[in-house]
Amino acid sequence: MSEPIRIGIVGARFAARFHWDGYQRVYGTPVQVVGVTSQSTESREAFARQHGIKAFASFEELCEAVEVIDVCTPGSTHEPFAVQALRRGKHVVIEKPFTGYYGPGTPDFRGDAFSKEIMLREAMASCDRILAAARAAGRRICYAENWVYAPAVQKEREILVKSGGQILWVIGEESHSRGRGAGGQGMPSANGNPLPEAGRGRSARPQAHTSCDSFRSHARNNTPQDLSRRRFPPRELPGHRRLWPDTRYL
Repeated sequence: MSEPIRIGIVGARFAARFHWDGYQRVYGTPVQVVGVTSQSTESREAFARQHGIKAFASFEELCEAVEVIDVCTPGSTHEPFAVQALRRGKHVVIEKPFTGYYGPGTPDFRGDAFSKEIMLREAMASCDRILAAARAAGRRICYAENWVYAPAVQKEREILVKSGGQILWVIGEESHSRGRGAGGQGMPSANGNPLPEAGRGRSARPQAHTSCDSFRSHARNNTPQDLSRRRFPPRELPGHRRLWPDTRYL
């Protein structure tokens, strides 16, 4: 058996727990989560104790110990972490949102009141910078988003692109209880939403080719988006009909 792919997680809270669970379900290629780092010493040490891995004091130290960096931090930090990891020769997994525009860093910035044209332009420029870093490094970018790549969403995207139609109604579910204030969109702590990315009809390919046996044949075709779909098995929600994987609601 080949040596396991060594993975380091950046961030130690909600998204990191999801990703940890996903890695435990990978089959067909060996993977090992080696350690975690976080801005919060308390959070990273608690996460490391819970999962029996090492807590790294810095991002740089974590990079030295792994082949893949999994970015589970707020969206405003995705680009700098991804670019740094790629320049160090690491493959990168990025939790949603892939990237975005989060303002000039001042506390009074409100994404809901800011120009969406500028936000889109800056977000796409951020995507381009990450992809350029991946191409220059010859490493792979993986986007850990389940619904964007779900077959039903991709089919709806195809229909929208070909017909020129628009989305009128969407039913969804959140898997956590964080509030969404009026100024949440565009703030550094905002989580983002996969639906605008799927619905714009823009073709994006956030990945680049690689070493490490081409990221071990892309983890034997078990991409992060495939793994994340397994996190939410079909179930009945109280007071609702089944929302997944039934496609009638899209």
